[in-house]
Amino acid sequence: MTMANKVVVLKDGLVEQKGSPSDIYSRPLNRYVAKLFGKTNIVAASHAPKSYHRFFDEFLNEDAVSIRPHQIKLVTSKSLKYKTAIDGKIISKKFYGSFQEIIVKSEDLSLAIHLEPERKIKIGDKIKFCMDFKL
Repeated sequence: MTMANKVVVLKDGLVEQKGSPSDIYSRPLNRYVAKLFGKTNIVAASHAPKSYHRFFDEFLNEDAVSIRPHQIKLVTSKSLKYKTAIDGKIISKKFYGSFQEIIVKSEDLSLAIHLEPERKIKIGDKIKFCMDFKL
């Protein structure tokens, strides 16, 4: 993706999506394309818990939303976003060197979130998070 200004994604000889690398990564047209280019959380927008709807306003008519782990941010009690953040509980944690990946259980969903490696957090911690699709 770093060597092209246009990308065409094929599956079984058919074009799934074409566009710039950043468009394909940020706004994949389907699950196949989303998963092809890195870790992602696929959430059925129309079936997402109500607490998620404020983040999904522009996606509610789509079948699913691709949320990259770096697009989910933890929110502290000092943040202005704290009151509108989503509650979750950490159920898994893996260290990858340049980042750590946590899996957060929130209502009926489990989401992968990437955090800086020095972040002090442990399995069982209750957290609040929000999503930023501009990242």
